[in-house]
Amino acid sequence: MSSFSWRWWIPGFIVPLIAGCGGHSSGGDGGSPTTVTVTFTGAAPTAIATQVGSVSFTPVTAPSNTITLSVPGGTTSFGVAFECPLITVTGTQLSEMYVFKATTLDGTSYSQSCPESVIPASSGFLAGSVDASAIPVVSSSGPGPFLAVEAWGGGAVESTLWFGPAFDFSFTAPSGSDRVEVAAYNSFLTSVVAVGEGISLAAARNFSGQTVPGSLNGGNTVVLGTADETTPESITYARVLAGFSVPYTAVNLEMAGNGSFAVDTAATTQYPALPASAIESGDYYSFFSSANNPTASFNADGYIVAGVIAAQNSATAIPLSVDFPPAWSYAGPQAAALPTFNFVYSGFSGATSVYDSVILTWKPDTSDQHSLQVTATANSSAGSTSLAIPDLSALPGFLASPTSGTSVLWEAEISQGTFPPLEPIPANGTVLSVSNAGWLTVP
Repeated sequence: MSSFSWRWWIPGFIVPLIAGCGGHSSGGDGGSPTTVTVTFTGAAPTAIATQVGSVSFTPVTAPSNTITLSVPGGTTSFGVAFECPLITVTGTQLSEMYVFKATTLDGTSYSQSCPESVIPASSGFLAGSVDASAIPVVSSSGPGPFLAVEAWGGGAVESTLWFGPAFDFSFTAPSGSDRVEVAAYNSFLTSVVAVGEGISLAAARNFSGQTVPGSLNGGNTVVLGTADETTPESITYARVLAGFSVPYTAVNLEMAGNGSFAVDTAATTQYPALPASAIESGDYYSFFSSANNPTASFNADGYIVAGVIAAQNSATAIPLSVDFPPAWSYAGPQAAALPTFNFVYSGFSGATSVYDSVILTWKPDTSDQHSLQVTATANSSAGSTSLAIPDLSALPGFLASPTSGTSVLWEAEISQGTFPPLEPIPANGTVLSVSNAGWLTVP
């Protein structure tokens, strides 16, 4: 038996956590100031700076993890930057900085958070047994079927898996009242670029309010049967771009207040819809469809990070229809420690809720990785296609810029959503994106 924890990282997708740069002041005849509020949930940032109009970023503190900006009449633009606490992933310390640029036309209230490694406040053993021998999980190639038990509680998740039709388990899970999913997966090899090996859910059952420490299902074996099997839902792609990889879709079940549950990592023509026994009120599906540009650069993890993207959420399982936006061709910025990007693209002309994003990632040494994400709404850009990366290195607590000779992975993305920018995708929202990526060496 082995213990593991799902981490569904999406290559080539810049999540609009919070970001921005520069400043622009719109003309006007003055008037009352507008108050903008930003609330930080989860881990508190280690440094915060704000900007109004075209002035420089200024350090601020966040009492109770909330900051307010007063945007004077005649000015609409503002920016917020913050540095997140260090997190360690497989021995590498990650330092992450986020900046966003928006205007009062985009909204006046924002809720944002830092990525964090969630560790259970306390844990206990969850024991039980699973028998999925009645589930016809067949794999033509690859490692084959496996069973998983995942327990969520207090914002943390712990899991265990077993390759075989049945097993007894005992693993540490978050203490208290947990939500537990028992699942049977099929794993398979796939020619989809950036995936290689995929997993697809074959059957699942949900247990609510499971006491930990304790025994699952009252100590009785969880026998997965016909009522726990998934059913196929179709996927169609309305726009398949010449020269790009075969489109594929990663599917998750977003669990109400508990995190995500993997459904399929490389679906092409259909995906598995969960049975009623695996779903709770408030759950919804998230679909991340992409087609990659095979000529683009690979990132440090070996993933292609350029192409076209369609991210959709749905409160129920649906026949999925994906219409990718036209591709965006961009060779990248002129090499610099903090380059300026040019977002020339007509695919979203006339659309609302458009924003540009950039991520710079570099390793100052073998054990550290730094990243800087910048996002600017179309309103804040005021018709400009240029996005300059701000230099915040002189401010207390913010990342130093990459030094001369450093290799930097850049990822640039243009997005358009059915909801206001800089907000999480709602339960029935959609966002389309085009991306390009490459490497530069700091002069």
